[in-house]
Amino acid sequence: MKRIICVLLCILNLPLLFCSCDNAISREEAKSNIEELMHCLSVEKYDKAIALMHPDYQCDEAVMKDFIDEVEKAEGVDFSSGTAVKKYAGFRSALYDSDVGGGYYSLSGYVTVSGKDVYFKVEFARTGEEFGICNFSFGD
Repeated sequence: MKRIICVLLCILNLPLLFCSCDNAISREEAKSNIEELMHCLSVEKYDKAIALMHPDYQCDEAVMKDFIDEVEKAEGVDFSSGTAVKKYAGFRSALYDSDVGGGYYSLSGYVTVSGKDVYFKVEFARTGEEFGICNFSFGD
């Protein structure tokens, strides 16, 4: 009886062995995009920062600049003084199955801006062939 149950469980889990993880988002991919985002923000290349966003993310340069101005005011920092990711603190990852399939990855940490460590969180999405940042925030 135990063998039959074991064989049935193996057969039921067989499709999992053949599922594709092509939509997974790696930590290295996320870190690379975060560092590029922080650099773009520090040199005020908002168009390049927007290019890192998922195609479904609706934003323009004026909105991005206003957001960064608000963060600078709230945190008492100046992004144009440069940024450096100090450490990564937490992550969350998921794959989902749907018509297009997809992946989600969230990575948070601290970036040093104007000598102050500011908490950040960046979320990524991969849907089909499209990939990019779908949300990011600063502060606690």
